Amino acid sequence: MKRTLIHLMVLLLLVGSILAPSALAQRRGRDRDETRNCERTYRDAIRAARGLPYRQRRVRMNEARRERNDCIRRARR
Repeated sequence: MKRTLIHLMVLLLLVGSILAPSALAQRRGRDRDETRNCERTYRDAIRAARGLPYRQRRVRMNEARRERNDCIRRARR
């Protein structure tokens, strides 16, 4: 009985170690795509801000930075 339980536990451990990385990899892939989208939006906002006067550009760049950080935070949930 004890031997059967030990074998069952080892089997479950092995199955879990095989299945867990694939599930994490799928999640990482989605996170990476969402993060890329956040970075792309940030880059576009910075490029658009280049044509603005100094004070407006500085404000817009800070807003874009905050939006990017929020976007990345949301993507990792």
